Amino acid sequence: MSVRQWPPSPFVFLFVLLLFILVSSVESDELQILLKFKSAVESSNSDVFSSWKQGNSPCDFSGVSCNSNGSVTEINLHQQQLVGVLPFDSICELQSLQKIDVGNNSLHGKISEDLKKCAGLEYLDLSLNSFSGEVPELSSLNGLKFLNLNNSGFSGIFPWKSLENLTELTFLSLGDNPFDSSPFPLEVLRLEKLYWLYLTNCSLTGQIPEGIQNLIQLINLELSDNSLTGPIPAGIVKLNKLWQLELYNNSLSGKIPVGFGNLTSLENFDASMNLLEGDLSELRSLKNIKSLQLLENQFSGEIPEEFGDFKNLEGLSLYRNKLTGQLPTRIGSWSNLKFIDVSENFLTGPIPPDMCKNGKMAELLLLQNNFTGSIPGTYASYGKELAVKHIWVSDSGNRKGYNSSVAMLTKKNFRSLEYDAEVATLSAIRHVNVVKLYCSITRKKKLSLWVQRVGYRTETQLSDIMESGKEIQELSRNLYPPIEPYSTGFLKVSDIHTIYWEQSGNPSGHPVVFLHGGPGGGTSPSNRRFFDPEFYRIILFDQRGAGKSTPHACLEQNTTWDLIDDIEKLREHLEIPEWQVFGGSWGSTLALAYSQSHPNKVTGLVLRGIFLLRKKEIDWFYEGGAAAIYPDAWEPFRDLIPENERDSFVTAYHKRLNSDDLETQYAAARAWTKWEMMTAHLLPNEENIKRGDDDIFSLAFARIENHYFVNKGFFPSDSFLLDNVDKIRHINTTIVQGRYDVCCPMMSAWDLHKAFPEADFKVVSDAGHSANEPGIAAELVAANEKLKNLLKKE
Repeated sequence: MSVRQWPPSPFVFLFVLLLFILVSSVESDELQILLKFKSAVESSNSDVFSSWKQGNSPCDFSGVSCNSNGSVTEINLHQQQLVGVLPFDSICELQSLQKIDVGNNSLHGKISEDLKKCAGLEYLDLSLNSFSGEVPELSSLNGLKFLNLNNSGFSGIFPWKSLENLTELTFLSLGDNPFDSSPFPLEVLRLEKLYWLYLTNCSLTGQIPEGIQNLIQLINLELSDNSLTGPIPAGIVKLNKLWQLELYNNSLSGKIPVGFGNLTSLENFDASMNLLEGDLSELRSLKNIKSLQLLENQFSGEIPEEFGDFKNLEGLSLYRNKLTGQLPTRIGSWSNLKFIDVSENFLTGPIPPDMCKNGKMAELLLLQNNFTGSIPGTYASYGKELAVKHIWVSDSGNRKGYNSSVAMLTKKNFRSLEYDAEVATLSAIRHVNVVKLYCSITRKKKLSLWVQRVGYRTETQLSDIMESGKEIQELSRNLYPPIEPYSTGFLKVSDIHTIYWEQSGNPSGHPVVFLHGGPGGGTSPSNRRFFDPEFYRIILFDQRGAGKSTPHACLEQNTTWDLIDDIEKLREHLEIPEWQVFGGSWGSTLALAYSQSHPNKVTGLVLRGIFLLRKKEIDWFYEGGAAAIYPDAWEPFRDLIPENERDSFVTAYHKRLNSDDLETQYAAARAWTKWEMMTAHLLPNEENIKRGDDDIFSLAFARIENHYFVNKGFFPSDSFLLDNVDKIRHINTTIVQGRYDVCCPMMSAWDLHKAFPEADFKVVSDAGHSANEPGIAAELVAANEKLKNLLKKE
């Protein structure tokens, strides 16, 4: 029997047609939304938007994912060098959108209230950007599982109340934003699915509530760098999945909670810089601990012997507590111990024999204790430059009885070594705070002293140090040894300019960029010596028109903002996500301007000889103020200009430095450069002064510098750099200033210090302007060492 075939109903055709039109319409709408997103981005990685074109399906766009219906579900543009303002008014019209990841870019502006329309979001990452203003209400995003706003520039009042609705959250990171102070948000305690909570440095006050014990899924809890008080809550011991607990730099008090040893999954515990007390017995069972940091507290009692059985221990810091007794005998025997600091306690007894057993030890600090006995002879065989500061040997306690280290170590009745923080014979060194003398017994039983700088070892007998003022001066300079670049190149940054760059030190190290002075000064090989070459990847470059960059002394397309763009282009060219920035004199100006423009690209700042490029600074140095201190150097600078043009020396020199006559340019350049070189050092430096006779150097130096000064640094206002300090308050910064700096007088550093009190401020009382003066150099190296140690800790 045949089956009759009925023709398709016209309604079926109509339904399919309508469905096709609907899908096409949705795709067209989403295409326009994404193209609007693209147009809002001012700049980006050159390849990221290459596929974002009219005619392509949104599902084929780079960084975009779609569901089976062809609707956009994800926008993932993490670390794509995006600059611009996010258009949430259109983004949130993507009806199926579940994920937005634009973290680690340079996005700016405020986040609009339109964000609440993205009701289907499950994942939102806006971290590591430069947004401003407050975080908008979030309660409508009740499906959110992942929220990362870390270090994004937000401020004001955070909408803690809105977290009540976000009960699906498993990851919450809000740290490193200058929110208004608030007590620990109780709303967070209701987020029982959280496995990751990062609230470091977001202005929390008061006590950590007992309710923290409700968050039993946590593997990471970070509450450091706040103003938290009171005890560590007893309930924290119920968080037995914790892998990392960070509570450092608060005002927590009391004892380690009973039962803390139950946290056997804990690998990293840092409660440094608090007011904690009691003994360490509750930590005896942390068998998986790798890093234990409890420095600068008030712990007392003995270090548990069980610490010697921690087989995974890599770092231990108990510095500046009130600990007594002996170091655990077996400490280091089983583990790959890399770092230990038990300085400034009341420890006694012998030094354990096996702390360096596995050959991984990098830093061993046992200062200001009461150890007895000898340094184990096996330490020398590990080939590490380790041990302790300042060794003395005495039968009677009279340190003056010994002149020679060899005599100390070969004395028949030699019974004890005392470990002090200062050596009396070196106490007169003005900058001893950065001259870290270490000592060790070598295989030949000779006492070795050296600065704690890789590759700069000075091995000598103690008697030589005592008798040699020159040796002490060399040590106090504390620069690293000369090194050569491992790579160099030229980068075309505009249709006119090409800049020279070089890299030295450790190719896998932490990047640091050196910004030279002037502008127009160029770099020199000595600039590499401020940085530890084993830790840092050291980048130097010549700014537009300076040094080896071309065209030489060119002023066209040469502004502060061009240089900031060049720094970013160089960073991208070298594929560096973020770096430390180091700058002195004009380099400090540029470092401030760059870091304020790109704060999320800067891991730390070292600034020397502060120059804010304000009118009063220019007038001081170029219009006669500094002449009161250096009248002999001023007169040749002044006399080049006829009396009828002396109402503005900067303008008069600008005319000559841009003359059509090359000899006129050279004469003006020499006078300008010599004036600066003769005033740059507290004590005369003939070699530096002679640079003024080099016409090639002088022309670039004077011409470019004057160009920037005539144009007021190309800043929109006289106080621009001070007005924008808020953008960099979160960056670890050190300011180094010579008290008698004539070129960049201390008033500027003082003004910056008052506007930016979070930065370390180091005034060198016997120094002028130059980075090469011993006191300045020592403080600069110390500043880099401080940042190095912070980075190691991270």
